[in-house]
Amino acid sequence: LFSFLSQPLVTGLVPSLDSTLGGTNVTINGLNLGYTQSDVSRVVIGERECTPFVLHSDRRLTCISPPGTGQSVVVQVINAGNLESPAAGLFSYRPPTIASVSPNYVLTGNVTYDFFITGTNFGNTLDSPSAVVVGGVACPNVTLVNATALWCRGVSGWSGACASVLL
Repeated sequence: LFSFLSQPLVTGLVPSLDSTLGGTNVTINGLNLGYTQSDVSRVVIGERECTPFVLHSDRRLTCISPPGTGQSVVVQVINAGNLESPAAGLFSYRPPTIASVSPNYVLTGNVTYDFFITGTNFGNTLDSPSAVVVGGVACPNVTLVNATALWCRGVSGWSGACASVLL
């Protein structure tokens, strides 16, 4: 039998927002996704495969989101004919949020501090923060404990009460 595969087109995802840890069941809606499971060779969110995936119809498939970071990341369905959906920025990972910074007070002057920061979406085992800033000073040494905690070590010249985490 001969089957003709058209270029797939991703039109939407549910949910369209996920934590940096991934692991969420995602429904991908579109056109020409495939007629049988073997029609789909890969599903990619960001730069990572969304596996396992299950094709439900030529307009819907589901997969488990990979860990990642970023806003409006590329979502692609690649079929067995190596045709891929045009890049679609229909999916985002939640940005980091800060719940606490400890210590929450410091002495002025040339003192070096280590800060323990808690919150959400600080990254995962594959993606760690690209920058952590405390009081306007970049952390020279960042250690990701897990997605909700990190150490910012060796900050000196701290002059404010503001902290930020960038992924």
